[in-house]
Amino acid sequence: MRRNVLLFICLLLISTTARADILWDDSGEITLKLGDKYNLDPYTIQVLDFDRDGVILSIYKYDNILDTFVLKTDDDYVQNDEIKINKSEIFAGSPGFTKLHLWKRSVPDFVISFSTEKDTYSPGSNIPVTINIRNDGNITARNITVTLDPGELDMITGQLKKNYDTINAKTTVTFYVTVSTPRSPKKSTFTLIAMASGQDGNNTFYKGYGSKSLTILSSIYIEKTVEGKKIDNIPYIYWGIPGNVSIRVLNLGNSEVKGLEVKDSITSDFDPVNLSFPTFDLLKGEEKIIKYAIVPKKPGRYTLPESNVSFILNNEKVKLSSEKQELIVGGAYVQLTKSHEILDENGLVQVTVTAQNIGDMRANTSITETLPSNVKLIGSASLTRNVTLGPGEKEIISYLAVVPAKIDLPPAKVEYNGLNFASNELSIVIPENKRAQTAQENNDNKSIIPEEMSSYLLLMLSAFFGIAMLATMRNGRYAISLTIEHAGDRKVISTSLGMAILIVSLFLLITFIILTTQNLLEEKYSALIIYLMIIGSIIRYVETKKAIQAS
Repeated sequence: MRRNVLLFICLLLISTTARADILWDDSGEITLKLGDKYNLDPYTIQVLDFDRDGVILSIYKYDNILDTFVLKTDDDYVQNDEIKINKSEIFAGSPGFTKLHLWKRSVPDFVISFSTEKDTYSPGSNIPVTINIRNDGNITARNITVTLDPGELDMITGQLKKNYDTINAKTTVTFYVTVSTPRSPKKSTFTLIAMASGQDGNNTFYKGYGSKSLTILSSIYIEKTVEGKKIDNIPYIYWGIPGNVSIRVLNLGNSEVKGLEVKDSITSDFDPVNLSFPTFDLLKGEEKIIKYAIVPKKPGRYTLPESNVSFILNNEKVKLSSEKQELIVGGAYVQLTKSHEILDENGLVQVTVTAQNIGDMRANTSITETLPSNVKLIGSASLTRNVTLGPGEKEIISYLAVVPAKIDLPPAKVEYNGLNFASNELSIVIPENKRAQTAQENNDNKSIIPEEMSSYLLLMLSAFFGIAMLATMRNGRYAISLTIEHAGDRKVISTSLGMAILIVSLFLLITFIILTTQNLLEEKYSALIIYLMIIGSIIRYVETKKAIQAS
């Protein structure tokens, strides 16, 4: 029993005596009468009664009673190591009162502030912002996370979240961001909010908040849209058919705005249009709608440029821009192209006509290719096609033709949905250097027989005829005999040397000419055979002369 009493006394001392290692912040002295309450967030202290030695108090946290106790002079009451109370004076008479001294345990205290060059900006401005996080407590904060919420402002540079290991007591850390105001704001006030969260030595979390409001000098809202149906929330129109663009300017302010000037532009994907608009004024709450038509040149997905409105507000020129407008242009669209490839130096070319439907609808097409009279078609390729092309499909007409050295082929034509279009014109030039190069290659490949072998052959033939001529001259006979024997019958065919040379050289000349025309032999060898014929003619003349003299 005695042991339990001692344990109870120890627990009581722990609950009512402050730990020595706790750092306390002095919250000052207060005077309370009977029944009075005092709030020291999140605690509330109430005086219930007095006696000779002390005051009876109750302590609450968030309206929940934690304890009722008697506080005597020079005693300290500590609740959860977070609040400490002692009594400095008491008067129990009528009306009675007590003076209490209060302390709170030191904790991190995050104070967040923002700094900008000014508080008022024009639409579309880039605003540098300095964010200060101060630990205004008397102890170090640990594991701090700072989160920035820019609201409807756009982040240009910087981070939305920063982390710090520690922030010492009474110390400030700083980081920087750049935000941008909307180009066409629908309201005039925008707010930045930051929150810091960190721990004390007991791993208890504490938070702090800060905010900054910015005013945008604008009372005008501008919006650009395209009228018509939408696909995935994007306007859809057909190519070749006018679509209406609508520019809406609205005065959201509290007073009239004068001299508003709207400017707009259009890309080369659309037919040109007059985009000059007169200036106008807008009363409070009034709006102005400007419309004009655009005609797309072909299907596709496009981005229309932003529209601008400028005016004077508070002696400052303000220029606002709408958002860019996405646009889908649909319909069948057959794109026709024509190309060629030169295959040889004689004018043989391959021509390709390609028709492709780059739209999003089917097209019943008729494709026609025509050739000039001086172009010769090779083969039986069909130059007219009637086909149905789905989105993305293509039809190709390809053919071979022989063309002059220089020619312009007319455009191919396509007809669909009552529309007629033509391809590009095709200019073909057979390069002269290609012809010269080909001719040189042919010259290099004329002779299969090596030049040395051809010379040796000619030398051997000349030696043969020379020996034969000397032999016949020495024995006085100028004839060459050929004996043919068959079944006991012998026939002798004789001719003169000159005649033999002429017959053989004539045969060789015919053979060499054939080889030369087929690029198998050079022309100079045929010339040598002609020289041999001349020699044979001279010998034949001498033979004939001698024969006349002998008779």
